Parts: sequence; structure tokens; C-alpha cells
Amino acid sequence: ARETLVIIDSLINVLVFYLSYKTLRAWYAILPPLFFLILGFPNWMQFSHFWNGDLFLLLSLISLLWYLEKNKQYYLYSAAVLLGFTTLFQQAAGVYGVILCAVLLLLTKHATISSIYPSLDGRDKGREKKYSIIDVQSLILYFALAALPVAAMFGYIALKGGVGDFIQQQEFIVLHVYPHVAA
Repeated sequence: ARETLVIIDSLINVLVFYLSYKTLRAWYAILPPLFFLILGFPNWMQFSHFWNGDLFLLLSLISLLWYLEKNKQYYLYSAAVLLGFTTLFQQAAGVYGVILCAVLLLLTKHATISSIYPSLDGRDKGREKKYSIIDVQSLILYFALAALPVAAMFGYIALKGGVGDFIQQQEFIVLHVYPHVAA
């Protein structure tokens, strides 16, 4: 478990650096991953589900950032599924993440791409495009895909726990109790 957590923490550190570099684009983009390395990484011996939830949350943020940059629908849908996995580990972070991403998408519906994600070095001047980032069908599919991992897990628990126990008890009664009662 410790080796797994070291890998997860290292991935979190790389993802924090990627997000900070994409937003800051300066030498001080190294500060957030450095703070995580100093303050968060020494807790690697405390294995918890929170590390997995943080990893999926950062992956969903990167996927949403790629959606805002490239306007490809599969980035939005992968962000929704990753937020669904975040919900399995950290319910509040997953649900709030889904809601906040949906609000962000609705607020940026008719904005220019350069105002959503400005290029700090000025390479995108004159290439502002005005188009709709999200429509109703995509938003419905976004919420459905965000709920998919949670529904699949609850379905598995219901089948394994409720139906599985019922079938096991009926089998026990038929094979072990009835022969003794009938004899």
C-alpha cells in the first residue's frame, strides 16, 4: 500500500505542476507542487481514500481544462466520469465538483475562448472565436456520465448484498433445512 501511495502522491504532484504551469506560465509555477512536496508528501505513510479522490479530481480538472481549450466533447465526458470516480472516494468533493463544473460551463456558454482561457504570452491575439461551449444535450449527458460510476457501484452493492444474500439464503434453506425437516 505504501508503494501505491508514493505513486499516487507523485502523480498528484505532477498534475499540480501541470495545472500551475498552465495557469501561471512563469518560474513560480513550481511553488504549488513544491508546497505539496514539502507539506503533503510526508504524509505518504497515512494511506487513505482521500489520496485517490484527489487524484481523480485533478485528472477531471485537467480534462475540463482541455475541453475549454480544444472544445472536444470527449474531454468534457471524461471529466464527468472522473468526477463520478471522485464521488466514490470523496462524496462532497465529487458532487461539488460536478456542480461547479456545470455552473462554469453554463456561465461560459457564450463567451469567447480567449476570455475563458487567456494566453498570457499573447500568442492568441486576433483569434478569438465566439461559439457555444455547451448545449443542453451535452449537459444532460455530462450529468448522466458523472452519475454512471456511482450508479454502477450502488448496483453492484445491491446485487451482491441484497440479491446475493437472498439467493444464498434460499439455497441454504432448500439444501440444508428442508431435508432435515422432511426427514
